[in-house]
Formats: sequence, structure tokens, C-alpha cells
Amino acid sequence: PQDERELYERIVEENLRQLKPALQRRAAELADAYGVCPQVRIVTGEAAQVLSEVAEEGGEPSSSLVVVVGTRGLGASERMLLGSVSTKVLRTVRGSVLVCPQGRSKEAHKDELQTEA
Repeated sequence: PQDERELYERIVEENLRQLKPALQRRAAELADAYGVCPQVRIVTGEAAQVLSEVAEEGGEPSSSLVVVVGTRGLGASERMLLGSVSTKVLRTVRGSVLVCPQGRSKEAHKDELQTEA
């Protein structure tokens, strides 16, 4: 099992390393479109813990830092049974957290923004 675990970790890290250029391109698109400067970092580990640790780097929460997490659309019973990364992040991160529901299309978001205006 230890050999299998090490092989699995190497495969995951290699796949993440291959994804980094695509993430950097997407970050550049967001910077151009919205005037933000997303930071691309590849970090492995338990998702909520890693996000909380990265958010806490540098001490006090920064007003410019926003942790963005998605949801899988689990109901209350599934969240209780499986846990929820977004819930853990909301409870542990000091600072701004944006939780984005799964399945939201760009068109639905545009319609919502137009309705609010």
C-alpha cells in the first residue's frame, strides 16, 4: 500500500504540474477582464486545511484576499455525512470567502447582475 500511495501522489503531482500553464492562462484572462490579479499556486493536501493555511499566510487577513470555493450541491444530510470543504473554509478562514454554487452558467450570472442593476 505504501508504494501505491507514493505512486498515486507522484501521478497527482505530475498532472497538477501539467495543468499549471492552463491555470496561468486563465488567471491572465481574469486579470484582463476584471482587473484582478489571481495568484496561481499548486498545493496538495486536504482542501479546506490547505485553503485556510494559504489564506493565513502573512498574518492578518488582507482586504484584497478573497478565497473562492465551489460547491457540489450536496444536501444537508450528505454534507453531514461527507463533510463540506466550503463549510470548513467558511468556518476557518479569517477574511473574505466567496462560495460559488455548482452549475451556474455565465448567462445565469449575467441575468442576475442585470436584474440587480
